[in-house]
Amino acid sequence: MVSIPITGAGLEDAGASVLLLLLVFFLGDEWRAVRGEQAGHKKETPPLQQRLGFFDFLKGVAMLAVVGIHTVGVVGAGEELNALLWAALPLFVIASGYLLMRRYGERPEWGRYFESLFWRVVVPYAVYTIIWSLLRYGADLPQIVLDLLLGRERNGELYFIPLLVQLYLLFPLMQRLRRLLFHPLVMGVVAAISFAIFYWRENSIGDSFGHDILLTVFCGRYLFYFLAGAWLSDREFGLAPSWKTWAAALVWMGWQVGAQDWMGFAWTRLVVYPFGIFLLLSMAYGLLRTRAWTGPLLGLMEGMGRESLAIYMLHPLVLYGLFAPLVGMVSWPWPLEYGLVAVLGALISYAVGGQVMKAYRHAVQKYWHERRAKDAARAIV
Repeated sequence: MVSIPITGAGLEDAGASVLLLLLVFFLGDEWRAVRGEQAGHKKETPPLQQRLGFFDFLKGVAMLAVVGIHTVGVVGAGEELNALLWAALPLFVIASGYLLMRRYGERPEWGRYFESLFWRVVVPYAVYTIIWSLLRYGADLPQIVLDLLLGRERNGELYFIPLLVQLYLLFPLMQRLRRLLFHPLVMGVVAAISFAIFYWRENSIGDSFGHDILLTVFCGRYLFYFLAGAWLSDREFGLAPSWKTWAAALVWMGWQVGAQDWMGFAWTRLVVYPFGIFLLLSMAYGLLRTRAWTGPLLGLMEGMGRESLAIYMLHPLVLYGLFAPLVGMVSWPWPLEYGLVAVLGALISYAVGGQVMKAYRHAVQKYWHERRAKDAARAIV
């Protein structure tokens, strides 16, 4: 994946200005939404359900951004957008940490946890990778094993799956040590280590996947975001705008006036930017869910978040296999072409991959249900 540091002043100003305009719109819309709720038009949804829906929504937005990043290689334009979209993976990791700690934080069933990890993530990824590796190399076992461990298939665009698996394997230890890990000093140390690995990787390979694959796949650079998501699961926060509205506005205003100069490039890029996006999206979600017309859109994004693995695995095939041959056949402005390819690529990956994964999960659940029923019958006999 290409990741471009946010250094262009013009791009920074343009991106921050657009987002600040969105914030102004959200602030006005928020005031009207609050007035509507006070008048008795509030949509009642349990707070926890709202938060879980938001983190599925967050994963869906992250997947759409990932498809947008890889669309650059298809249309041959829009590379400057990667500077804005690169926060997709930190946001996805934050959401993953939150959802895992919510589900397994209090009463973990580690047998079920590892069983779910194996069947829901490892097996689909392994089957997909093995099929493509066989088509690419034939029966070359060492190459297939390397593709599995390093996510090298599709030019390395699947590396994020083995990286996530590493974080998932670390999660039981994180759950046991969470009181220690959630201490501000410890979180600061983890952040320093993660950001050091980020810059070690960029300085050593120059954003080229092939030069140092191990450093790219290593989960250390995303460990802080995973820990931050888990930390959020122990905090009660609402999606109705309050202090987050002003926090998001201050973050983007600070970036606009030159946060890189007085806060430092690392702090701006790795902390202010992804967590500023997080605050903006949480505010937007809280506002949009009060509007009846946004229900289908939010439902679509939450569904994409739940089927993120299918989208991530399938989208390179959709982009390069389906859209790459079509690009250039029609002379469109590149923003329109880029947007259509990115959105349609994500939707097709979701529609096709999501249905395949649902059928697969249904088959796995049926198998385990029948197996447990047989085991129970044998125990009775």
